[in-house]
Amino acid sequence: MLSPTYTLTHRMLNSIVKIEKLKLQVDQSFEKAQNKFLLEEKRVNDLFHMAHILGINMSYREVENVTKNKKPIINEVEGKLILNLNSALNFVETSLKGNYLTWDINFVVQINKLLLSNFRANTESKIRESGEAVDKSNDTWSEIRDLTVTSTYIRPKLVQTLDTYKASISKTHDLINLIVLWYSLIRICPFVSQNKLTILTILEISSMISKYFDFPYISFIKNIDNNEEMYLEKIFEASKSEDDLTSLIEVFLEKITEDFESTVNELNRKNKINTEKKDQPFLNLNQRQLKILRYLQNIPTVKREEYCEMMQVSTMTAFRDLDELVNKNLLRVDGKSRGTKYLLSSR
Repeated sequence: MLSPTYTLTHRMLNSIVKIEKLKLQVDQSFEKAQNKFLLEEKRVNDLFHMAHILGINMSYREVENVTKNKKPIINEVEGKLILNLNSALNFVETSLKGNYLTWDINFVVQINKLLLSNFRANTESKIRESGEAVDKSNDTWSEIRDLTVTSTYIRPKLVQTLDTYKASISKTHDLINLIVLWYSLIRICPFVSQNKLTILTILEISSMISKYFDFPYISFIKNIDNNEEMYLEKIFEASKSEDDLTSLIEVFLEKITEDFESTVNELNRKNKINTEKKDQPFLNLNQRQLKILRYLQNIPTVKREEYCEMMQVSTMTAFRDLDELVNKNLLRVDGKSRGTKYLLSSR
């Protein structure tokens, strides 16, 4: 009755070594999601992929509106689901910052309640303990549940799964722990309603705690979304082979390796572009033009003859330099003829 196992293979170890090397490169290229804008972007991306996994057809902009507490442009039921999901993740973020998140059965039951708030009856927000039927709406994972885990054993098995996950955090690789947790929750199918949504949320919370997903470009949920069909085939195979997760873990680690490789390549590409931009003159301006722009940040105006004297250039060169700055909307003209002055457009 549901006892996941796996064999640590050379294939797994090779993937883990690659991931650790790639993670170090990401660490060096990016300061661990400290940029608020990128953190917000990560939340939108994760919610977008969670909606897709649940079969909810939401655009990126609609998901973004949810994170900004704007009314989503979708039907009311699906809108409430994603709004509840965002609220639950906000609750968890606050709990993590305050160091008062207790990872136990009461916590995951509370998550299930938050997700069903104003969406389903309160009676549906609970663990299946009385033989209740599983609500299969927005859920394609319930078919893989372990039918030998009857209502009598659901609560103890859920407690055991959470305790095993907590105990393994400091002993087993984070990524392996996440897969074992995912498989166990799918097989237990612990709740009366919205198992898939609740499991996804628990996985997202676990990935928030993990050191491997605190970068904007690396997402456990996105990885599941992109490879769900293949993973479910492996989960089904494991369910028919005494819960042996070896093949599932091998494939998952290889897919995460690909994600890190793509991230490193993208960061290198962006760093190259930024370096090239630094080496190029700003808006193709010459050094005289850059100097006068800095000068006008402190001195209100400059006349053409003053520019000639300052830069040691002819009247025609001064005219061309200043006229180009005007055409690029960096400077504006005040006055006429000999009284003409140039000042920053922002003044």
